[in-house]
Amino acid sequence: MNIQKIELSPPDIELHAGSRYPVHAKVTTDDGNLHEGVYLIWTENDRSVVSVSSSGMVFGLIPGETLVTAADNQIEAIAPTRVKVLNPKEKGGQGSGFPRILLSEIDADPLGEVPPQFSSADPPVLQRAQDVDANIWWINMASPLARRYIDTAKGSGAKSREWRVYLLERYIEVMVKILLTYDFTHGEQLTFETMFRRWEEEATAMQQRAVDSLSGFLDGGEIGETA
Repeated sequence: MNIQKIELSPPDIELHAGSRYPVHAKVTTDDGNLHEGVYLIWTENDRSVVSVSSSGMVFGLIPGETLVTAADNQIEAIAPTRVKVLNPKEKGGQGSGFPRILLSEIDADPLGEVPPQFSSADPPVLQRAQDVDANIWWINMASPLARRYIDTAKGSGAKSREWRVYLLERYIEVMVKILLTYDFTHGEQLTFETMFRRWEEEATAMQQRAVDSLSGFLDGGEIGETA
């Protein structure tokens, strides 16, 4: 497929920090046909303001303005989409606000008083039915690897580098699940192959961002100062 033109819509979007909004790409090929859902390379001018996924989903991170565009190996979109990120909403339902990722057996349940307990047979990260509207996710502390790292890794438990890496991997897993769930529930036709490819792409991209920006946390458990 030889792409002759890439057009993005909408040309401008406004969203709150912690929210997401899709940018759609319409591709014209050299035979004059129009296509959507074509794999493209998505980029953002300022990664501190937004993050854009391989499907064009824009995540608002902090208030500010930036540009998002898409391209293949030869041609870039005619015009980028301008993105303005506003202050986060005070409250919201499903899909609004940053997800709260908590530790079972340790963190208090925002919907109750007692930290929930799961079994080793439950997934490493999970969301109960009552957690969906509140955007709450749990890292299952009964999961075999979680239990091993928190209890025995190098004799330092939660302070060990192994535990920090495991925790970061679970955060990435949650974010990828949120992204793919959004695409699926908003009518995008996702085959198993597409879902699997996107899972790999998003996880890889998030891991690279983690390596770039969270080396202090991975090495010493410290989050660097922000401007």
